[in-house]
Amino acid sequence: MLNIHNLADGNILYNSIITIGNYDGVHLGHRFILDSMCDYSKRSTIPTVLITFRPHTNNVIFNSDNDLLTPGNMKIKKLQLSNLDFVCYVDFDLKMSKMNVDDFMLILIKKYNPTAFYIGYDNKFGYKRQGTYKYLKNNVGYKNISIIETKQFKTNQKNFVKTSLIKKYIINGDIKNANNCLGYNYGLLGKVIKGQGVGKKIGFPTGNVELKHNKQLIPSNGVYSVNLETDKIKYKGICNIGVKPTVSSNKNLSIEVHLLDIDEINLYNKNVCIEFKFKIRQEICFNNIEELKKQIKKDIKSLKENNE
Repeated sequence: MLNIHNLADGNILYNSIITIGNYDGVHLGHRFILDSMCDYSKRSTIPTVLITFRPHTNNVIFNSDNDLLTPGNMKIKKLQLSNLDFVCYVDFDLKMSKMNVDDFMLILIKKYNPTAFYIGYDNKFGYKRQGTYKYLKNNVGYKNISIIETKQFKTNQKNFVKTSLIKKYIINGDIKNANNCLGYNYGLLGKVIKGQGVGKKIGFPTGNVELKHNKQLIPSNGVYSVNLETDKIKYKGICNIGVKPTVSSNKNLSIEVHLLDIDEINLYNKNVCIEFKFKIRQEICFNNIEELKKQIKKDIKSLKENNE
């Protein structure tokens, strides 16, 4: 069972294997590090610890609304799928961002007494990003800790896995490559709210989804093949992200899901997760409603024929 605590909590381990990072996305590159740690743990019976941050370090250091892949509870759910023993949250602020790497390491050593420290090939932490593999490896103060650098992970399709690359894929609507690097379908968490009922009027009722986390990264405008999960049940669906130019004159972004092969289901006020499988097409401004209806029918027929 995954034990979750805060760096300020009083519990102390007498031995540990540590890694550190934001771990946003908990993608295949992250899993590679965690799996390596857990293999070490099995051989040595030493518990594993992930040191991570909230909010995301970029929010504080660059004063930006960093677009997250896995906010809060979603990240924990992904981490629970690993054999990790402990997650330690560091409440990250400007004061913490200016902490010298050696001062931070001293806190970790006193609290966890690490035998081994796993660090990603491009991981940098501490003030001015001084905490690198090379710095730790060559520092006599850490001679009693095995400093282990993990190499860059490649998928079967030979894609290098990096959080920044996954975000680019999602922004460009390249969901297949994003999912290939994540190791799962990218998902948005939200709640179904009342819409204008346009979808129902034209024969394709939709659930309008309001995001629970406004910092989650939204795929580019377009039409997607998705699963909609609610109450632990998944439904196949088709999702439109965009401004609905054929039926609306405003430019407000909306996220709507039409479920396939479901005659009627009440989704209002339900918490949902939209799992994106792939992009079908760009959002189009049609000349009239009939053209829109024909295209939606075509999209749905294509999904069913290909069993998507």
